[in-house]
Amino acid sequence: MKSCKKIAFKLALILSLAAILGSCSKDINLSHTSAETNIALILSTNEGDYWKTIKMGADTAAKEFNVSLIFNAPGNETDTNGQAELVRQALESPIKALVLAANDYDALAEVANEANRQGVPVITIDSEVNSPEITSFIGTNSYEAGRKAGQKMLELITTPAPRIAILGTRKRDRNTAQREAGILDVFASHQVEVVDILYLDPDIKEDSNVMSSTVHGWLKDGASLDGIIAMNTHASIGAAEELRLMDLEGRVKLVTFDHTLEALELIQEGTIQASVIQNPYSMGYLGIKYAALAATRKVVPGRIDTESTVIDLDNMFWKENQKRLFPLVK
Repeated sequence: MKSCKKIAFKLALILSLAAILGSCSKDINLSHTSAETNIALILSTNEGDYWKTIKMGADTAAKEFNVSLIFNAPGNETDTNGQAELVRQALESPIKALVLAANDYDALAEVANEANRQGVPVITIDSEVNSPEITSFIGTNSYEAGRKAGQKMLELITTPAPRIAILGTRKRDRNTAQREAGILDVFASHQVEVVDILYLDPDIKEDSNVMSSTVHGWLKDGASLDGIIAMNTHASIGAAEELRLMDLEGRVKLVTFDHTLEALELIQEGTIQASVIQNPYSMGYLGIKYAALAATRKVVPGRIDTESTVIDLDNMFWKENQKRLFPLVK
């Protein structure tokens, strides 16, 4: 039975990857159109399965609601100035609404306010912007996602007073900060020792080396650490690699965030015990849906929680979870 499930899982991975790669070959940078309703979609970056899945959800909604997308994104998720400039360029076009996945909570506030001054409603997805002028936010409740990660770690560990390390990147990222707060609030009501909280920049080679050596230091005595919570994709894969190198898979529990194809394989292999996944397809789809409504001055919800789900080896094959993991596989 397990081998059959693994074959089915790998087939889903292949189909999902094919859909993502197929999307990559199409109009990743759409030119301005003459359609009556143009909506600008500016993401944090155009790299990675997560963002490509958001884009696919947006494309589906654009066809369904008969709008045209002006799409762009910086190549680097930390390029806040570049993303702000892309928003300014979009505002020079005849757009009726802006859907923005901001890569910085504060730095994108001014361009969001400028859009509002021009009468362009702003829908934020994935991450919030520090502005009262935002029409709607559509994304995960990151604090609650953090609580789910903390609770799952406590379920996995039988040690009376577990020692846990937390690993993240891009501390300025508001989502990650809220995840940390949720984790720590869960641990505060239990006898948990947080031995370290490490934040590093994945785009700096030296920091990647520091992450490797620090995680290695945590793990050099397998009995000294019971678990690691990795709060984003880069941290998740980095921690998993160190566990594999030190042959500590399963002995040191690893709870991660998001679901790259690589991470899902690591759950199957037992390196990652659980991952808190988001719903990027719905973010993209609902972002465009409500932007289209806002463009016609209809009232839209001020906040929509696209929810998070804890995936592990026991539940990843449940039908509803397969839909969350592979939204494009029929």
